[in-house]
Amino acid sequence: MTFKAILFSFRLDSDHLIYERVNANYIPLQRLLRLKILRCGRKGDNQDERLGKIPLIPSGIMDKLTAETRSRVMARVKGRDTEPELKVRRLLRSMGMHYRLHAKELPGCPDIVFRKRKKAIFVHGCFWHGHDDGICKRGKRPETRRDFWDKKLNSNIQRDRTNQDALRSLGYGALVIWECDLKDESAVRSRLQAFLTDSEA
Repeated sequence: MTFKAILFSFRLDSDHLIYERVNANYIPLQRLLRLKILRCGRKGDNQDERLGKIPLIPSGIMDKLTAETRSRVMARVKGRDTEPELKVRRLLRSMGMHYRLHAKELPGCPDIVFRKRKKAIFVHGCFWHGHDDGICKRGKRPETRRDFWDKKLNSNIQRDRTNQDALRSLGYGALVIWECDLKDESAVRSRLQAFLTDSEA
């Protein structure tokens, strides 16, 4: 999904904070999302004044959001039908696969379910689900309110593990596709194919 605002453009890719270059400067997406929120503010607000509240941040300088602004940004992140999820669905459809979505009766409400095959797929945003493979930059935790975020994200990680274990106890195979994995859709397609044809997964 692409948004445009005055002199710059940016993309919202699930919950990842993406940087786009503008006149040799970089604007963290946190700021851009804040801009989008402000633009949807009170009727009668002067748009130019609202735009003026969002300064350009030179490359290399870390953005620091207030707790209130970060809360508003995070509240806008969708829990389902995210862009990574839609990409995985398109891949599966191109493979001729038919599936169900968001099976609430199964542990963890998997994003994609194959009942006859007893397979479940979770498409995880790297930030919210704590992707920490030493390579992924999208899973980096905020420096502000570190205790809060550690508690929140560690709880999410533990919940994911518990749900996947519960699924396996029901005889389901569980596969996690991370948001950053989708940079290489060919590799994801191969993983999906192997997962769906492996009776032991």
